[in-house]
Amino acid sequence: MNKTEARIIAGRAKRRVKDLIWEICGKGIKVNELSKPPRSILFICKGNICRSPFADRLAKKMFDDTLRHKVAIDSAGLDVKSPCPSPQNAIEAAAGFGIDLQDHRSKPFKAEMVHDFDMIVAMETGQYKALAKNSAASHAELFLLPFFENKNMHPSGYERYNLADPYGKSLEEFNRCFQRIERCLAGMAKMINAL
Repeated sequence: MNKTEARIIAGRAKRRVKDLIWEICGKGIKVNELSKPPRSILFICKGNICRSPFADRLAKKMFDDTLRHKVAIDSAGLDVKSPCPSPQNAIEAAAGFGIDLQDHRSKPFKAEMVHDFDMIVAMETGQYKALAKNSAASHAELFLLPFFENKNMHPSGYERYNLADPYGKSLEEFNRCFQRIERCLAGMAKMINAL
């Protein structure tokens, strides 16, 4: 076995262990379902430079065409020290979906935002838990974006509960992440329209 094959096998083993841990940990994660159509949605990620601004802008584009009513949409980050632009790979990947992130600048999540939005949607379980613990948001207002994806895509493991951060990774990783966000938003729109 050469070094490349060994790295591939090690990477697969590491992912499998990670998935097994999440199969156990994930059983305790309960995210409420939508009870009524939202009038406003806030997407949250760590730095508000990749996932949440893309979700924000893609949702505005998608939901205008698919939802029966208008929804105010925005995004913010849990760890934003100063306004930062999206990285070049995010800008390039977003352009493939018809989304322009060139003018985006990150903004921090502020506790008072919980009163301005019907839904607060996190990309990862850690962000969901931080919002549930450290803000005035009730659990009914908080959601995990991966839960809107068809469960058959990721029935268990890490991917079921987390939308991995592509920051610092390849354009291919950004494309994969943004494709997944698109699937999650399509699922969200379908659920909203069913209410």
